This record gives sequence, structure tokens and C-alpha cells, in this order.
Amino acid sequence: MAVGADHAPAAMTERRIDVPVDLLRATLVVVLLVGLLVVGGLQVQRLATATSDVDRGRDAVAAAERQVLALVRVDAASSDADIARIGAGTTSDFKSQFRSQATAFRAALKANKVVSTGSVDSAGLTALSGRSATVLVASSGTVKNARSEKPQPRSYRFKVSLREVDGSWLVSGMEFVS
Repeated sequence: MAVGADHAPAAMTERRIDVPVDLLRATLVVVLLVGLLVVGGLQVQRLATATSDVDRGRDAVAAAERQVLALVRVDAASSDADIARIGAGTTSDFKSQFRSQATAFRAALKANKVVSTGSVDSAGLTALSGRSATVLVASSGTVKNARSEKPQPRSYRFKVSLREVDGSWLVSGMEFVS
């Protein structure tokens, strides 16, 4: 039997599989939906991380403000409680440093009859990385002591270093800046 143009051998014939158009459309829709869900999930995760960082930054700033207020609001009459309040918001290393100077600090407050008031004028987060943060705090207030008849105005600027310990921001360093 001769092989003509109209008759192709069985091995060479193309078999056409008819896939319904509706099945192709449905598959395409499912693939697109899965892709959108993946992209959407990644965006939600990124937003949650960003929101978490914003919240953590706010918490660090609030902790720095509390510690600055604890430091600038001291009184000879309540020096034991004031010193305890300052120490409560610090890491163990900074607390050790502070305790080593607390006796002299208390004695100076009492000997000079110091009454210091203050408020935070502004505070801003300058760095947030992992469990560390740095906050700059501007504070103002007054200091009255045995040598002054009237309270004297004061302005302070602090660089406050913080560490997150068990979910709380604690001061790990504090310095005056100009």
C-alpha cells in the first residue's frame, strides 16, 4: 500500500486533545487568584512589620520620656523614691552604674535642699534596630536649692539609649548633649 499525502502513518498522526475553553478559563482564574493572594499576603505581612516598628518606636520614645522626667523631677524630700523610680526604668548594667553614684546623688540633693521640676518639650526616635533604640529628648524645668531664693530655669537635651528587655524598653545609657 502506498503512502500518499492523505494518509499519514499512525505514529506520525497528531492527536488533538480537545480541552473545553471553560476549563482553561477556570484554570487561568485560579492561577491568577492564587498569585493575587500570595502578593496580598506578602503586603499584609510587610504592613504588619512596619506597624510593629512604628509601635515599638513609640514605646521606646515613651520610655525615654518617662526616664528623663524621673531624672529632672527630683526633690530632696523624696530622694529615696526618686532614685528608686530612676533605677526602675534601667537595664541591669546601667542600674549598677547608677547605684554606684546613688548615695552621692542622694546626699547632694539633701545637702543642697534641691527641688527640681521639669517637663519634656520634645522627643524623637533617631534609631531603631532590633532590640535597641536611641531617642533624643529636650526637657525644660526649674531647679531651686539652698543657694537660690527663686527657682532657676533649666533646659536639657539628652541622648537616651534603650534596650528592649522582656517586652519593655529600658534605659541602657543616658548622656547630656548640646
